[in-house]
Amino acid sequence: MTRSSRLGARIGASRPLRFLIFGGINTLVGYALYFALVSAGMVFWLANFVCLIFGVCFNFHLQSRYVFHDHDWRRFARFFAGWFCIYLVQIACIALLMTYGLTPLVAGLIVLPGATIISYLVQKLLVFRTGREKSA
Repeated sequence: MTRSSRLGARIGASRPLRFLIFGGINTLVGYALYFALVSAGMVFWLANFVCLIFGVCFNFHLQSRYVFHDHDWRRFARFFAGWFCIYLVQIACIALLMTYGLTPLVAGLIVLPGATIISYLVQKLLVFRTGREKSA
């Protein structure tokens, strides 16, 4: 058993639980960066894009090792493509919420839970899908 598998086993056998734990870590780091960039005057879509680039690299490491136990770098392109699509949905939702008078910081927080659900589904069904899951 690899070290990452042992860590995942200690946290819990449930993949969704591991996803929430490690995704939560990524979300906290990513939102802190987004908050800092927007607070410093960066427009929300660019701040979100900077966070996307940082988050994809950081999150690929966490999710592939500790959630899906498949740290195959050949999956990185699919991981990035999935997150780029999620990014587009996020900025559209943030922009829509801003038309109702919300700040980019509040709108970004509101969008996070939906992005989390979409992210898990994209990773489970498209990025880290195994042969066994394809036939099931």
